[in-house]
Amino acid sequence: MFSLQEIGKNLPFGLLLVDFKGVIHFANPLCEKILNLQKPYKKFIQDVLPGSNIIKLIKDGNVEITNNFSNIDMCLWSSCLVKGKLGGVLFFEKKIYQTFFNNSTKVIELKQELEAIMNLSGELVTITNANGMVLRVNNACEQILGVKESDLVGRSASVLEKNGVIDESSTKHVIQDKRKITMNQTTKSGRRLIVEGHPIFHSDGTLSKIINISKVVTEVSNLQKKLEETKIFLTIFNRNLAFSKGKINNSLLNLSPWKQFMSFHAELQMLMQPFF
Repeated sequence: MFSLQEIGKNLPFGLLLVDFKGVIHFANPLCEKILNLQKPYKKFIQDVLPGSNIIKLIKDGNVEITNNFSNIDMCLWSSCLVKGKLGGVLFFEKKIYQTFFNNSTKVIELKQELEAIMNLSGELVTITNANGMVLRVNNACEQILGVKESDLVGRSASVLEKNGVIDESSTKHVIQDKRKITMNQTTKSGRRLIVEGHPIFHSDGTLSKIINISKVVTEVSNLQKKLEETKIFLTIFNRNLAFSKGKINNSLLNLSPWKQFMSFHAELQMLMQPFF
């Protein structure tokens, strides 16, 4: 039978054991280095890890994963081991944790489902972190913006605005206002978009991610314009039809053909003015 000390010293992550009162009972060598602990411990969890929820997790029998402790640049997995009695905190380097996380079967399935949903939406979807760095885009990116996914992921969303790909960044406004925004965008190719920017927050209220959903409205606008133009030409056609049937007033009939044409041309310009 191996002792906890023998097992702990070979673990590739830090291990800390805490009781329901928050008293530290064990730390492996890596954890001692991370928290600057020395035996005998005689310390409470809040002394070395302020803000930890491990006592509450022990009481409730829950698990928590976090990476936003200000003084530790690691991922922490805090879990109840024996409900009401004992809990543990695992300290992972972010690269190790991300590798483990990305290769989890459940995570792979969720990523596949998310990608399918994003690509089936028919709209441009971008996800950034709290600083505006693009984490993910769907396959409508190149079609709508003219930018390849590989040229965008890992870069700041503000690059699109600086390079003139879009006239204004929705991500910038969400970061500034910390709320959902709806705005119009125009792309370099002249497409008009309506964009909704949705902020996603951590449990402590800090900004985590931003999801932007962009819908192309250029085609709708063009159809509306063509409809208005059709209505105008129908109006002109009906008036010409009335003229041919002798229903135009005598004042117009008495005009010379040139003046009739000029009168008709002036009316056409007036009707078409909103489109120019």
